[in-house]
Amino acid sequence: MLFSVEDLIADAPPVVSVTPADIATVARRKMIENGYSQLPVTDGTGKSLGTAVTFRSILNALSSLGVTLDLLTVDDVMAPAQEVRMDADLLTVLDDIQGESFLLIVDAERKLRGIITTFDTTAHFRRYAEDLMVVEDIETMVRESIKTLYADDEVAAQIRKVIEKKGVKIEGFKRGLEHYLSKADPSIRPLEEETVAEAFAVIADGPQKKFENLSFNELAEILLKHPKCPRPALAKGVGELRRLLHEVRDIRNDLAHFRGEVAAERRDSLRYCSDWLGRRLPTAADALSETPSGIGSDNSEIGSIISGSEELPPSEEEPQAGDSTYAKLAVFLNAQPAQVHSRTLSFDQLEQVIQYSLPKSAKVHRTWWANDPNHPQAAQWLDVGWRAHGISMTEQRVTFIRIAEREEAYIYFFNSVMDRLRTAPEFPLKEASPQGASWHTFGQFSWVKPHSADLNGSFTRQKMLRIEVYIDCGVAATNKQAFDAIHSRKEHLEKTLGQLSWERMDERRSSRIAVYTPASISGEPVSLDRVADWAANKTLQFYAAFKPQFEAFTDERAP
Repeated sequence: MLFSVEDLIADAPPVVSVTPADIATVARRKMIENGYSQLPVTDGTGKSLGTAVTFRSILNALSSLGVTLDLLTVDDVMAPAQEVRMDADLLTVLDDIQGESFLLIVDAERKLRGIITTFDTTAHFRRYAEDLMVVEDIETMVRESIKTLYADDEVAAQIRKVIEKKGVKIEGFKRGLEHYLSKADPSIRPLEEETVAEAFAVIADGPQKKFENLSFNELAEILLKHPKCPRPALAKGVGELRRLLHEVRDIRNDLAHFRGEVAAERRDSLRYCSDWLGRRLPTAADALSETPSGIGSDNSEIGSIISGSEELPPSEEEPQAGDSTYAKLAVFLNAQPAQVHSRTLSFDQLEQVIQYSLPKSAKVHRTWWANDPNHPQAAQWLDVGWRAHGISMTEQRVTFIRIAEREEAYIYFFNSVMDRLRTAPEFPLKEASPQGASWHTFGQFSWVKPHSADLNGSFTRQKMLRIEVYIDCGVAATNKQAFDAIHSRKEHLEKTLGQLSWERMDERRSSRIAVYTPASISGEPVSLDRVADWAANKTLQFYAAFKPQFEAFTDERAP
Protein backbone atom coordinates (compact mmCIF):
# COMPACT_ATOMS: atom_id res chain seq x y z
CA MET A 1 0.00 0.00 0.00
CA LEU A 2 1.44 3.39 -1.01
CA PHE A 3 -0.51 5.64 1.38
CA SER A 4 -3.26 5.02 3.85
CA VAL A 5 -6.10 7.36 4.70
CA GLU A 6 -4.50 7.74 8.12
CA ASP A 7 -1.50 9.48 6.48
CA LEU A 8 -3.73 12.40 5.58
CA ILE A 9 -5.06 12.99 9.08
CA ALA A 10 -1.87 12.28 11.04
CA ASP A 11 -1.27 15.98 11.82
CA ALA A 12 -4.87 17.13 11.53
CA PRO A 13 -6.48 19.07 14.43
CA PRO A 14 -9.20 17.40 16.53
CA VAL A 15 -12.32 16.80 14.50
CA VAL A 16 -15.28 19.13 15.10
CA SER A 17 -18.70 17.47 15.10
CA VAL A 18 -22.31 17.92 16.17
CA THR A 19 -25.05 15.59 17.44
CA PRO A 20 -28.52 15.10 15.97
CA ALA A 21 -30.08 16.99 18.91
CA ASP A 22 -28.06 20.17 18.34
CA ILE A 23 -29.89 23.16 16.91
CA ALA A 24 -29.16 23.55 13.20
CA THR A 25 -27.90 27.10 13.72
CA VAL A 26 -25.13 25.68 15.95
CA ALA A 27 -23.95 23.46 13.09
CA ARG A 28 -24.01 26.41 10.67
CA ARG A 29 -22.05 28.60 13.13
CA LYS A 30 -19.36 25.93 13.62
CA MET A 31 -19.02 25.50 9.87
CA ILE A 32 -18.58 29.23 9.29
CA GLU A 33 -16.18 29.74 12.22
CA ASN A 34 -13.92 26.90 11.10
CA GLY A 35 -14.23 27.45 7.36
CA TYR A 36 -15.77 23.99 6.86
CA SER A 37 -18.08 22.96 4.03
CA GLN A 38 -19.28 19.91 5.94
CA LEU A 39 -19.63 18.84 9.58
CA PRO A 40 -19.75 15.18 10.77
CA VAL A 41 -22.56 14.02 13.04
CA THR A 42 -21.83 11.72 16.03
CA ASP A 43 -23.97 10.08 18.71
CA GLY A 44 -22.47 12.14 21.52
CA THR A 45 -19.87 9.51 22.47
CA GLY A 46 -17.76 10.14 19.41
CA LYS A 47 -19.18 7.34 17.30
CA SER A 48 -20.00 8.25 13.74
CA LEU A 49 -23.59 8.05 12.54
CA GLY A 50 -22.60 8.01 8.87
CA THR A 51 -24.13 11.44 8.34
CA ALA A 52 -22.97 15.02 8.00
CA VAL A 53 -24.30 18.53 7.72
CA THR A 54 -23.43 20.42 4.52
CA PHE A 55 -24.57 23.77 3.17
CA ARG A 56 -26.45 21.89 0.48
CA SER A 57 -28.25 19.69 3.02
CA ILE A 58 -29.23 22.82 4.98
CA LEU A 59 -30.65 24.48 1.85
CA ASN A 60 -32.55 21.31 0.95
CA ALA A 61 -34.14 21.21 4.40
CA LEU A 62 -35.09 24.89 4.35
CA SER A 63 -36.64 24.75 0.87
CA SER A 64 -38.44 21.48 1.58
CA LEU A 65 -39.85 22.34 5.02
CA GLY A 66 -40.45 26.06 4.45
CA VAL A 67 -39.25 27.12 7.92
CA THR A 68 -36.35 29.11 9.35
CA LEU A 69 -33.13 27.42 10.43
CA ASP A 70 -33.59 28.23 14.11
CA LEU A 71 -36.62 25.93 14.16
CA LEU A 72 -34.62 22.93 12.93
CA THR A 73 -32.20 20.52 14.58
CA VAL A 74 -29.19 18.78 13.08
CA ASP A 75 -31.36 15.69 12.69
CA ASP A 76 -33.51 17.72 10.26
CA VAL A 77 -30.64 19.01 8.11
CA MET A 78 -28.12 16.15 8.05
CA ALA A 79 -27.57 13.89 5.03
CA PRO A 80 -25.91 10.47 4.52
CA ALA A 81 -22.10 10.53 4.32
CA GLN A 82 -19.73 7.76 3.30
CA GLU A 83 -17.38 6.30 5.90
CA VAL A 84 -13.98 4.72 5.36
CA ARG A 85 -11.63 2.98 7.76
CA MET A 86 -8.34 4.60 8.78
CA ASP A 87 -6.20 1.84 7.29
CA ALA A 88 -7.86 2.03 3.86
CA ASP A 89 -5.57 2.50 0.87
CA LEU A 90 -5.82 6.14 -0.13
CA LEU A 91 -5.60 5.40 -3.85
CA THR A 92 -8.61 3.05 -3.68
CA VAL A 93 -10.89 5.73 -2.22
CA LEU A 94 -9.89 8.66 -4.44
CA ASP A 95 -12.90 8.13 -6.70
CA ASP A 96 -15.20 8.13 -3.66
CA ILE A 97 -13.65 11.37 -2.37
CA GLN A 98 -14.03 12.94 -5.81
CA GLY A 99 -17.65 11.88 -6.08
CA GLU A 100 -18.70 12.85 -2.54
CA SER A 101 -16.24 15.75 -2.03
CA PHE A 102 -15.45 14.32 1.43
CA LEU A 103 -15.25 11.10 3.45
CA LEU A 104 -15.64 10.41 7.17
CA ILE A 105 -12.68 8.56 8.70
CA VAL A 106 -13.52 6.01 11.39
CA ASP A 107 -11.68 3.32 13.34
CA ALA A 108 -12.69 -0.30 13.88
CA GLU A 109 -15.31 0.78 16.46
CA ARG A 110 -16.73 3.49 14.16
CA LYS A 111 -15.22 6.20 16.33
CA LEU A 112 -14.89 9.35 14.25
CA ARG A 113 -11.16 10.07 13.67
CA GLY A 114 -11.32 12.73 11.03
CA ILE A 115 -12.64 13.92 7.71
CA ILE A 116 -10.82 14.23 4.40
CA THR A 117 -11.81 16.33 1.41
CA THR A 118 -10.66 16.73 -2.18
CA PHE A 119 -8.58 19.65 -0.95
CA ASP A 120 -6.77 17.37 1.51
CA THR A 121 -5.86 14.81 -1.15
CA THR A 122 -4.69 17.50 -3.55
CA ALA A 123 -2.52 19.08 -0.85
CA HIS A 124 -1.12 15.67 0.14
CA PHE A 125 0.01 14.70 -3.35
CA ARG A 126 1.23 18.20 -4.03
CA ARG A 127 3.53 18.01 -0.99
CA TYR A 128 4.73 14.61 -2.16
CA ALA A 129 5.46 15.93 -5.66
CA GLU A 130 7.20 19.01 -4.29
CA ASP A 131 9.41 16.86 -2.06
CA LEU A 132 10.45 14.85 -5.11
CA MET A 133 11.14 18.03 -7.06
CA VAL A 134 13.33 19.42 -4.27
CA VAL A 135 15.32 16.17 -4.21
CA GLU A 136 15.73 16.38 -7.98
CA ASP A 137 16.78 20.02 -7.65
CA ILE A 138 19.53 18.97 -5.23
CA GLU A 139 20.67 16.16 -7.50
CA THR A 140 20.73 18.53 -10.48
CA MET A 141 22.88 21.00 -8.55
CA VAL A 142 25.30 18.26 -7.52
CA ARG A 143 25.59 17.02 -11.12
CA GLU A 144 26.18 20.53 -12.48
CA SER A 145 28.80 21.24 -9.84
CA ILE A 146 30.70 18.03 -10.56
CA LYS A 147 30.84 18.94 -14.26
CA THR A 148 32.06 22.41 -13.31
CA LEU A 149 34.68 21.30 -10.79
CA TYR A 150 36.08 18.32 -12.67
CA ALA A 151 37.42 17.90 -16.19
CA ASP A 152 35.82 15.04 -18.16
CA ASP A 153 38.74 12.69 -17.62
CA GLU A 154 38.78 13.53 -13.91
CA VAL A 155 35.11 12.60 -13.62
CA ALA A 156 35.84 9.25 -15.26
CA ALA A 157 38.67 8.67 -12.79
CA GLN A 158 36.43 9.51 -9.83
CA ILE A 159 33.76 7.12 -11.11
CA ARG A 160 36.32 4.34 -11.10
CA LYS A 161 37.39 5.20 -7.56
CA VAL A 162 33.96 5.72 -6.06
CA ILE A 163 31.88 3.21 -7.96
CA GLU A 164 33.82 0.26 -9.20
CA LYS A 165 36.87 0.38 -6.92
CA LYS A 166 38.69 -1.80 -9.44
CA GLY A 167 42.07 -0.84 -8.04
CA VAL A 168 41.39 -3.17 -5.09
CA LYS A 169 39.25 -5.80 -6.78
CA ILE A 170 41.48 -6.43 -9.76
CA GLU A 171 44.58 -6.95 -7.64
CA GLY A 172 42.87 -9.65 -5.63
CA PHE A 173 41.56 -11.22 -8.83
CA LYS A 174 45.06 -11.20 -10.31
CA ARG A 175 46.60 -12.91 -7.29
CA GLY A 176 43.90 -15.59 -7.27
CA LEU A 177 44.23 -16.17 -11.00
CA GLU A 178 48.02 -16.50 -10.86
CA HIS A 179 47.75 -18.89 -7.91
CA TYR A 180 45.27 -21.13 -9.75
CA LEU A 181 47.26 -21.14 -12.99
CA SER A 182 50.53 -21.89 -11.18
CA LYS A 183 48.91 -25.00 -9.71
CA ALA A 184 47.52 -26.05 -13.08
CA ASP A 185 50.65 -25.28 -15.10
CA PRO A 186 53.80 -24.03 -13.30
CA SER A 187 55.35 -23.01 -16.65
CA ILE A 188 52.84 -20.17 -17.17
CA ARG A 189 54.67 -16.86 -17.14
CA PRO A 190 53.51 -13.77 -15.21
CA LEU A 191 50.22 -12.51 -16.63
CA GLU A 192 50.09 -9.33 -18.68
CA GLU A 193 48.10 -6.48 -17.13
CA GLU A 194 45.90 -6.08 -20.21
CA THR A 195 45.00 -9.77 -20.22
CA VAL A 196 44.09 -9.66 -16.54
CA ALA A 197 41.92 -6.58 -17.12
CA GLU A 198 40.07 -8.27 -19.97
CA ALA A 199 39.44 -11.37 -17.85
CA PHE A 200 38.30 -9.29 -14.90
CA ALA A 201 35.84 -7.38 -17.11
CA VAL A 202 34.08 -10.68 -17.86
CA ILE A 203 33.17 -11.29 -14.22
CA ALA A 204 33.05 -7.68 -13.00
CA ASP A 205 29.85 -5.69 -12.79
CA GLY A 206 29.91 -4.69 -16.44
CA PRO A 207 31.41 -1.63 -18.12
CA GLN A 208 32.02 1.54 -16.17
CA LYS A 209 28.88 3.41 -15.28
CA LYS A 210 28.04 6.46 -17.32
CA PHE A 211 27.85 9.74 -15.47
CA GLU A 212 24.13 10.14 -16.13
CA ASN A 213 23.48 6.73 -14.52
CA LEU A 214 25.23 7.42 -11.22
CA SER A 215 23.14 7.09 -8.08
CA PHE A 216 22.62 10.05 -5.77
CA ASN A 217 25.00 8.57 -3.20
CA GLU A 218 27.69 8.06 -5.83
CA LEU A 219 27.33 11.63 -7.06
CA ALA A 220 27.57 12.92 -3.50
CA GLU A 221 30.82 11.04 -2.88
CA ILE A 222 32.40 12.39 -6.07
CA LEU A 223 31.45 15.93 -5.08
CA LEU A 224 32.72 15.48 -1.52
CA LYS A 225 36.15 14.37 -2.78
CA HIS A 226 36.85 17.63 -4.59
CA PRO A 227 39.00 20.14 -2.66
CA LYS A 228 36.61 22.97 -3.62
CA CYS A 229 33.56 21.15 -2.32
CA PRO A 230 31.61 23.70 -0.23
CA ARG A 231 31.48 23.37 3.54
CA PRO A 232 30.25 25.41 6.49
CA ALA A 233 32.53 28.39 7.00
CA LEU A 234 34.15 27.13 10.22
CA ALA A 235 34.14 23.44 9.38
CA LYS A 236 37.45 21.63 8.94
CA GLY A 237 36.10 19.01 6.54
CA VAL A 238 33.05 17.88 4.61
CA GLY A 239 31.57 15.72 7.35
CA GLU A 240 28.64 18.06 7.91
CA LEU A 241 27.78 18.19 4.21
CA ARG A 242 28.13 14.40 3.91
CA ARG A 243 25.67 13.98 6.78
CA LEU A 244 23.23 16.40 5.12
CA LEU A 245 23.50 14.70 1.72
CA HIS A 246 22.99 11.29 3.32
CA GLU A 247 19.79 12.63 4.87
CA VAL A 248 18.67 13.78 1.42
CA ARG A 249 19.55 10.33 0.05
CA ASP A 250 17.46 8.62 2.72
CA ILE A 251 14.49 10.93 2.06
CA ARG A 252 14.88 10.28 -1.66
CA ASN A 253 14.77 6.52 -1.08
CA ASP A 254 11.72 6.80 1.17
CA LEU A 255 9.89 8.83 -1.45
CA ALA A 256 10.93 6.52 -4.28
CA HIS A 257 9.68 3.48 -2.39
CA PHE A 258 6.50 5.16 -1.08
CA ARG A 259 7.41 4.73 2.58
CA GLY A 260 4.93 7.29 3.79
CA GLU A 261 4.89 11.04 3.95
CA VAL A 262 8.03 12.97 4.84
CA ALA A 263 7.94 14.29 8.40
CA ALA A 264 7.90 18.06 8.81
CA GLU A 265 11.43 18.27 10.27
CA ARG A 266 12.86 16.15 7.45
CA ARG A 267 11.07 18.33 4.89
CA ASP A 268 12.65 21.39 6.51
CA SER A 269 16.06 19.71 6.27
CA LEU A 270 15.46 18.93 2.60
CA ARG A 271 14.61 22.52 1.77
CA TYR A 272 17.50 23.82 3.83
CA CYS A 273 19.86 21.62 1.83
CA SER A 274 18.45 22.89 -1.47
CA ASP A 275 18.76 26.52 -0.39
CA TRP A 276 22.25 26.11 1.11
CA LEU A 277 23.64 24.25 -1.90
CA GLY A 278 22.02 26.76 -4.25
CA ARG A 279 24.11 29.50 -2.62
CA ARG A 280 27.33 27.54 -2.17
CA LEU A 281 27.78 25.11 -5.05
CA PRO A 282 29.63 26.32 -8.15
CA THR A 283 27.50 26.12 -11.28
CA ALA A 284 28.28 26.02 -14.96
CA ALA A 285 27.24 29.66 -15.19
CA ASP A 286 30.07 30.58 -12.81
CA ALA A 287 32.57 28.95 -15.15
CA LEU A 288 31.47 30.96 -18.18
CA SER A 289 33.18 34.20 -19.04
CA GLU A 290 29.90 36.04 -19.45
CA THR A 291 28.52 37.63 -16.29
CA PRO A 292 25.02 38.90 -15.50
CA SER A 293 26.24 42.45 -16.15
CA GLY A 294 26.74 41.42 -19.78
CA ILE A 295 23.06 40.76 -20.26
CA GLY A 296 22.20 44.28 -21.32
CA SER A 297 20.14 46.00 -18.68
CA ASP A 298 18.33 48.20 -21.19
CA ASN A 299 16.90 45.13 -22.93
CA SER A 300 17.51 46.87 -26.26
CA GLU A 301 18.49 43.73 -28.17
CA ILE A 302 15.60 41.73 -26.76
CA GLY A 303 13.15 44.50 -27.55
CA SER A 304 14.37 44.95 -31.11
CA ILE A 305 14.05 41.25 -31.92
CA ILE A 306 10.57 41.05 -30.40
CA SER A 307 9.33 44.22 -32.10
CA GLY A 308 10.76 43.18 -35.45
CA SER A 309 13.02 46.22 -35.77
CA GLU A 310 16.00 43.87 -35.94
CA GLU A 311 16.02 41.53 -38.91
CA LEU A 312 16.06 37.87 -37.93
CA PRO A 313 18.68 35.55 -39.45
CA PRO A 314 17.78 33.83 -42.73
CA SER A 315 17.19 30.52 -40.96
CA GLU A 316 14.45 31.79 -38.71
CA GLU A 317 10.69 31.79 -39.22
CA GLU A 318 8.19 33.82 -37.26
CA PRO A 319 6.42 31.75 -34.56
CA GLN A 320 3.01 30.55 -35.70
CA ALA A 321 -0.27 30.51 -33.77
CA GLY A 322 0.05 26.81 -32.95
CA ASP A 323 3.67 26.99 -31.82
CA SER A 324 4.85 26.40 -28.28
CA THR A 325 4.71 29.17 -25.71
CA TYR A 326 8.51 29.05 -25.74
CA ALA A 327 8.97 29.24 -29.53
CA LYS A 328 9.96 32.90 -29.23
CA LEU A 329 12.85 31.83 -26.99
CA ALA A 330 14.04 29.49 -29.77
CA VAL A 331 13.80 32.39 -32.22
CA PHE A 332 15.80 34.62 -29.88
CA LEU A 333 18.56 32.05 -29.35
CA ASN A 334 18.73 31.22 -33.04
CA ALA A 335 19.17 34.93 -33.78
CA GLN A 336 22.42 35.09 -31.79
CA PRO A 337 25.56 35.68 -33.90
CA ALA A 338 27.65 32.56 -34.49
CA GLN A 339 30.48 33.95 -32.34
CA VAL A 340 28.19 34.17 -29.30
CA HIS A 341 28.44 30.88 -27.43
CA SER A 342 26.51 31.74 -24.27
CA ARG A 343 23.69 34.05 -23.28
CA THR A 344 22.56 34.87 -19.77
CA LEU A 345 19.02 36.14 -19.26
CA SER A 346 17.27 37.18 -16.10
CA PHE A 347 13.89 35.54 -15.64
CA ASP A 348 12.27 38.94 -16.27
CA GLN A 349 14.12 39.27 -19.58
CA LEU A 350 13.17 35.74 -20.56
CA GLU A 351 9.53 36.58 -19.89
CA GLN A 352 9.95 39.59 -22.18
CA VAL A 353 11.34 37.28 -24.86
CA ILE A 354 8.48 34.77 -24.71
CA GLN A 355 5.94 37.52 -23.95
CA TYR A 356 4.43 35.33 -21.29
CA SER A 357 4.90 34.72 -17.58
CA LEU A 358 7.09 31.83 -16.51
CA PRO A 359 5.31 29.29 -14.29
CA LYS A 360 6.05 29.38 -10.60
CA SER A 361 7.95 26.09 -10.81
CA ALA A 362 10.48 27.69 -13.20
CA LYS A 363 11.40 30.20 -10.52
CA VAL A 364 11.55 27.66 -7.70
CA HIS A 365 12.73 24.31 -9.10
CA ARG A 366 15.83 23.63 -11.17
CA THR A 367 14.19 20.56 -12.65
CA TRP A 368 12.00 22.84 -14.80
CA TRP A 369 15.18 23.79 -16.68
CA ALA A 370 16.31 20.20 -17.30
CA ASN A 371 17.50 19.64 -20.87
CA ASP A 372 14.88 16.99 -21.47
CA PRO A 373 13.39 17.05 -25.00
CA ASN A 374 10.15 15.65 -23.56
CA HIS A 375 9.60 18.97 -21.78
CA PRO A 376 8.00 21.52 -24.15
CA GLN A 377 10.23 24.38 -22.99
CA ALA A 378 13.48 22.38 -23.28
CA ALA A 379 12.48 21.01 -26.68
CA GLN A 380 12.52 24.56 -28.03
CA TRP A 381 16.05 25.51 -26.99
CA LEU A 382 17.45 22.04 -27.73
CA ASP A 383 16.00 22.03 -31.25
CA VAL A 384 17.95 25.18 -32.13
CA GLY A 385 21.20 23.88 -30.66
CA TRP A 386 21.27 25.44 -27.18
CA ARG A 387 20.95 24.03 -23.69
CA ALA A 388 20.35 25.49 -20.25
CA HIS A 389 23.70 25.18 -18.52
CA GLY A 390 23.58 27.39 -15.46
CA ILE A 391 20.56 28.36 -13.36
CA SER A 392 20.68 30.66 -10.36
CA MET A 393 17.49 30.61 -8.35
CA THR A 394 18.81 33.20 -5.90
CA GLU A 395 19.67 35.65 -8.69
CA GLN A 396 16.73 34.57 -10.87
CA ARG A 397 18.74 34.05 -14.05
CA VAL A 398 19.60 31.31 -16.53
CA THR A 399 22.55 30.84 -18.88
CA PHE A 400 22.14 29.11 -22.22
CA ILE A 401 25.15 27.77 -24.12
CA ARG A 402 25.46 26.41 -27.61
CA ILE A 403 25.65 22.65 -27.91
CA ALA A 404 29.14 22.03 -29.25
CA GLU A 405 28.16 18.76 -30.92
CA ARG A 406 25.37 20.55 -32.78
CA GLU A 407 27.76 23.26 -33.99
CA GLU A 408 30.17 20.61 -35.22
CA ALA A 409 27.33 18.82 -37.02
CA TYR A 410 26.30 22.02 -38.83
CA ILE A 411 29.91 22.72 -39.82
CA TYR A 412 30.38 19.17 -41.12
CA PHE A 413 27.12 19.21 -43.09
CA PHE A 414 27.59 22.57 -44.78
CA ASN A 415 31.21 21.75 -45.59
CA SER A 416 30.04 18.54 -47.24
CA VAL A 417 27.58 20.52 -49.40
CA MET A 418 30.34 22.97 -50.33
CA ASP A 419 32.60 20.07 -51.34
CA ARG A 420 29.92 18.93 -53.76
CA LEU A 421 29.44 22.45 -55.13
CA ARG A 422 33.17 22.79 -55.83
CA THR A 423 32.82 20.11 -58.47
CA ALA A 424 30.60 22.50 -60.47
CA PRO A 425 33.02 25.11 -61.94
CA GLU A 426 30.16 27.30 -63.18
CA PHE A 427 28.95 27.92 -59.62
CA PRO A 428 30.58 30.93 -57.85
CA LEU A 429 30.93 29.29 -54.44
CA LYS A 430 31.38 31.71 -51.58
CA GLU A 431 34.48 30.38 -49.85
CA ALA A 432 33.56 31.16 -46.25
CA SER A 433 33.92 28.54 -43.54
CA PRO A 434 30.68 27.51 -41.81
CA GLN A 435 30.53 28.92 -38.29
CA GLY A 436 28.35 26.29 -36.65
CA ALA A 437 25.07 28.16 -37.23
CA SER A 438 21.93 26.47 -38.57
CA TRP A 439 22.28 28.26 -41.93
CA HIS A 440 25.03 29.02 -44.41
CA THR A 441 25.41 31.11 -47.56
CA PHE A 442 26.67 29.14 -50.56
CA GLY A 443 26.60 31.91 -53.14
CA GLN A 444 25.31 35.36 -54.07
CA PHE A 445 23.59 37.04 -56.99
CA SER A 446 24.75 40.32 -58.49
CA TRP A 447 22.11 42.85 -57.62
CA VAL A 448 21.89 46.13 -55.66
CA LYS A 449 25.07 45.45 -53.72
CA PRO A 450 27.06 42.44 -52.56
CA HIS A 451 25.28 40.19 -50.09
CA SER A 452 21.84 41.56 -51.00
CA ALA A 453 20.50 38.39 -52.64
CA ASP A 454 21.96 35.21 -51.17
CA LEU A 455 21.62 31.53 -51.98
CA ASN A 456 21.40 29.81 -48.58
CA GLY A 457 20.87 26.46 -46.96
CA SER A 458 18.90 26.64 -43.71
CA PHE A 459 17.74 24.08 -41.16
CA THR A 460 14.36 25.05 -39.72
CA ARG A 461 12.81 24.46 -36.31
CA GLN A 462 10.24 22.26 -38.05
CA LYS A 463 13.02 19.73 -38.90
CA MET A 464 13.28 20.70 -42.55
CA LEU A 465 16.18 21.80 -44.72
CA ARG A 466 15.48 24.75 -46.97
CA ILE A 467 17.39 25.93 -50.05
CA GLU A 468 16.42 29.53 -50.57
CA VAL A 469 16.97 32.72 -52.46
CA TYR A 470 17.09 35.22 -49.61
CA ILE A 471 16.37 38.76 -50.80
CA ASP A 472 17.55 41.57 -48.53
CA CYS A 473 19.31 44.66 -49.82
CA GLY A 474 18.48 46.56 -46.62
CA VAL A 475 15.42 48.36 -48.01
CA ALA A 476 12.07 46.62 -47.58
CA ALA A 477 10.37 48.33 -50.54
CA THR A 478 13.15 47.31 -52.94
CA ASN A 479 13.09 43.74 -51.61
CA LYS A 480 9.35 43.45 -52.16
CA GLN A 481 9.60 44.90 -55.68
CA ALA A 482 12.22 42.31 -56.59
CA PHE A 483 10.15 39.52 -55.06
CA ASP A 484 7.02 40.61 -56.96
CA ALA A 485 8.94 40.83 -60.23
CA ILE A 486 10.29 37.30 -59.81
CA HIS A 487 6.90 36.02 -58.66
CA SER A 488 5.40 37.27 -61.93
CA ARG A 489 7.48 34.54 -63.61
CA LYS A 490 6.32 31.84 -61.18
CA GLU A 491 4.89 29.54 -63.87
CA HIS A 492 8.10 29.64 -65.91
CA LEU A 493 10.36 29.06 -62.90
CA GLU A 494 8.32 26.19 -61.47
CA LYS A 495 8.48 24.37 -64.79
CA THR A 496 12.22 24.13 -64.20
CA LEU A 497 12.43 23.89 -60.39
CA GLY A 498 9.15 22.28 -59.42
CA GLN A 499 6.77 23.74 -56.86
CA LEU A 500 8.34 26.56 -54.83
CA SER A 501 7.45 28.26 -51.56
CA TRP A 502 6.91 31.97 -52.28
CA GLU A 503 7.39 33.80 -48.99
CA ARG A 504 6.95 37.56 -49.38
CA MET A 505 7.07 37.99 -45.57
CA ASP A 506 5.28 41.33 -45.45
CA GLU A 507 5.95 41.60 -41.71
CA ARG A 508 9.71 41.57 -42.34
CA ARG A 509 12.16 43.54 -44.42
CA SER A 510 13.36 40.50 -46.39
CA SER A 511 11.65 37.99 -48.67
CA ARG A 512 12.51 34.46 -49.73
CA ILE A 513 11.79 31.91 -52.41
CA ALA A 514 12.49 28.37 -51.22
CA VAL A 515 12.13 24.65 -51.54
CA TYR A 516 12.05 22.26 -48.54
CA THR A 517 12.89 18.67 -47.70
CA PRO A 518 12.53 16.81 -44.37
CA ALA A 519 15.88 16.81 -42.55
CA SER A 520 17.31 17.00 -39.05
CA ILE A 521 20.91 17.83 -38.28
CA SER A 522 20.81 15.14 -35.58
CA GLY A 523 19.81 12.49 -38.13
CA GLU A 524 21.76 9.46 -39.27
CA PRO A 525 24.98 10.17 -41.25
CA VAL A 526 23.81 8.16 -44.27
CA SER A 527 20.56 10.09 -44.41
CA LEU A 528 22.39 13.41 -44.07
CA ASP A 529 24.67 12.43 -46.96
CA ARG A 530 21.58 12.04 -49.15
CA VAL A 531 20.29 15.39 -47.90
CA ALA A 532 23.65 17.00 -48.76
CA ASP A 533 23.32 15.61 -52.32
CA TRP A 534 19.82 17.08 -52.55
CA ALA A 535 21.01 20.45 -51.18
CA ALA A 536 23.89 20.71 -53.65
CA ASN A 537 21.67 19.80 -56.63
CA LYS A 538 18.95 22.28 -55.63
CA THR A 539 21.53 25.00 -55.06
CA LEU A 540 22.90 24.57 -58.57
CA GLN A 541 19.38 24.51 -60.06
CA PHE A 542 18.42 27.67 -58.13
CA TYR A 543 21.54 29.47 -59.27
CA ALA A 544 20.94 28.67 -62.93
CA ALA A 545 17.26 29.66 -62.72
CA PHE A 546 17.53 32.86 -60.68
CA LYS A 547 20.78 34.27 -62.05
CA PRO A 548 19.05 35.74 -65.15
CA GLN A 549 16.37 37.32 -62.95
CA PHE A 550 18.85 39.29 -60.87
CA GLU A 551 20.99 40.16 -63.90
CA ALA A 552 17.87 41.72 -65.42
CA PHE A 553 17.40 43.84 -62.27
CA THR A 554 21.04 44.94 -62.46
CA ASP A 555 20.67 45.95 -66.12
CA GLU A 556 17.56 47.96 -65.32
CA ARG A 557 19.40 49.90 -62.60
CA ALA A 558 22.40 50.64 -64.86
CA PRO A 559 22.65 54.31 -66.01
